Amino acid sequence: MQLLNLTIISAIFITIIVVISTLFIKDIVKTLNRFCNMCRWFISENAGIFKIIFIITFFLEQVAFIYILNKYFNISKSTNTFIGIFALIVVTTASFQAFIWEYKYYHSEQQLRMVKYMNLLAQKSESLIDKFTNKFRDILKKK
Repeated sequence: MQLLNLTIISAIFITIIVVISTLFIKDIVKTLNRFCNMCRWFISENAGIFKIIFIITFFLEQVAFIYILNKYFNISKSTNTFIGIFALIVVTTASFQAFIWEYKYYHSEQQLRMVKYMNLLAQKSESLIDKFTNKFRDILKKK
C-alpha cells in the first residue's frame, strides 16, 4: 500500500513539474523541438545506414535465438537449428524487402514531386506566352 501511495505521489509530482516547465519555460520546449527536428533530419539523411543497422540487429537477435534454443531448451539440436535458421532467413528477407520497397517509394515520391514542379512551370510559362501573344495581337490590331 505504501508503494502504491509513493507511486501515485511521484506521478503527480512529475506531472506538475512537466506542466510548470511547459507553461513557464518555453525555451525548453523550443530546444527539445529543435533537437527532435535535427534528429529527424539526421535519420532521414542517413536512412540507408539505419536500415542496414536494423537488419544486422535482426540477424544478431536471430543468432541469439538459435543459441538460446540450443543451450537452454530440451529440443533436439537439429530441430533447434532448423527453427532458428528458418526464422533468421525470414526476418532477413523481410528486412531487405522493406529496405528495397522504402527506397523505391522514396524515389517515386521524388519523381512525383519533380513532375508536379515541371507541370507548374509549364502552366506558368504557358500563361506568360498567352499573355505576350495577346499583347502582340493587340499591338498588331492597333497598327
